[in-house]
Amino acid sequence: VMEHTEALPIIQPRSCGECTMCCRIMGVPELSKAPGSLCTDCSVGSGCNRYDTRPQSCRDFACMWLQSPGMSIDWRPDKLKAVLSCTNDGEGIVVFLDPARPMNYESGKIGEFVKKTVSGGLRVIVVHGKIRKLLLPGAPCSPVTRAFSGDRYSQD
Repeated sequence: VMEHTEALPIIQPRSCGECTMCCRIMGVPELSKAPGSLCTDCSVGSGCNRYDTRPQSCRDFACMWLQSPGMSIDWRPDKLKAVLSCTNDGEGIVVFLDPARPMNYESGKIGEFVKKTVSGGLRVIVVHGKIRKLLLPGAPCSPVTRAFSGDRYSQD
């Protein structure tokens, strides 16, 4: 049996800081805020104007950067221009891309992350506005692309 005599360092929870990317990318059902539109309660660069009374869906959401103390500041959503999150079942990753920027998940830091994640056996869902791409481990064909419009979608 190994004894541990040194105290483990306490990891302080992260805060959003200047990042407000989820305020733009994510939808907020309680406010009827559509994904891709800036929340009216958001002050870009400083955060939510009603942080203490923000909706429950905002309280419940924490991006991967907030949850992962090992991720560098380069992975903070405002720096990355994307919000990374786990799927609800914990068996995949969702990459919410900034809809104001071109859809780019195949190159750069995000592309490398997506390739490693899929090759590691997890599915990745890339979201860019109304476009959803599902990337599956070991899938022999190109990703399934669905463009949603109301309750209808088209598939490439």
